[in-house]
Amino acid sequence: QKTEAYLTERGQSMLDRVLGAGNSILRVSVSHNFDRLLRESDLIDPDSRTIISEETREQQDANEQSEPLPLDQRIPADQRGGAVVVSSNENTSTSETRNYEVNRTREVFEKTQGELESVTASVLLNFKKVVNEGPEGEEQVTYEPYPEVEIEEFREVVMMALGMQEERGDQLSIKQVEFFDREFVNNASYFVDQPTSYNDIFRWSIIGLTFIAVMLLINNIRKKMGDDNLTVMSEFKADKQVSEGQKQQALNGQEGQGQALKEGEEAASLPESKGPKQLPERKYSKEEIINFVEVKPAEAAQVVRAMIND
Repeated sequence: QKTEAYLTERGQSMLDRVLGAGNSILRVSVSHNFDRLLRESDLIDPDSRTIISEETREQQDANEQSEPLPLDQRIPADQRGGAVVVSSNENTSTSETRNYEVNRTREVFEKTQGELESVTASVLLNFKKVVNEGPEGEEQVTYEPYPEVEIEEFREVVMMALGMQEERGDQLSIKQVEFFDREFVNNASYFVDQPTSYNDIFRWSIIGLTFIAVMLLINNIRKKMGDDNLTVMSEFKADKQVSEGQKQQALNGQEGQGQALKEGEEAASLPESKGPKQLPERKYSKEEIINFVEVKPAEAAQVVRAMIND
């Protein structure tokens, strides 16, 4: 599949540059041979022999044949009982041994697995776009088939780009058809597109799940922050009010949060908590209010803000 994809991209990019994008469709199919062949051979060059050692041997053999002398009175007394040489033979042999060194070449031929055996390709060509001038000067677009000369030129170029070989049995088919043109479809709100690949479906599914997980995480963080910043219930019970005529001092809260209680104003009852259960009313003295403001200025500011809003 990698080989087919590589050859298809190689040929399609060339056709798109020449004919324009969308005016040709190329498909390539390849056949591989996965048989493994291993062959070894040793080559000896007799002309390259060199003497590395030489040995010469010489052997001599001497043989004599003798017979005893007969007892004869004519033979001198000192030679009686002796032997006489009848025949004599001497042999001499020489042997020579030489050791040669010759050049030896060892070849190993291994046929690679997956060798490309054949390539078949098919090309669909859109008709040639011809722009003519109409009788009123307007442009008229027509589509005409390519002549055979140009088709043969395309065939030769595509075969060379894909590395196709006729002696190997590679085949290339080129057909001309008129492609679907969106410009000639009137009032069409849909078009037939290429089917969505599984990779795109998987990718968009991962993106959607990631987005949902992020939204859930943000919502969870907001809930936790809301639990941490719950509205502080006022410790002022609603049944106790500041006595009239007492001097009320400004509450020392955070900057921009506290609001001073003006002197001479009538004591206002503190706001009731918004909980589901109403607390009984209670009155607070001036010292209690001052202590509460000093100990918990943030909560005091919230109480004052609630009083102003009411």
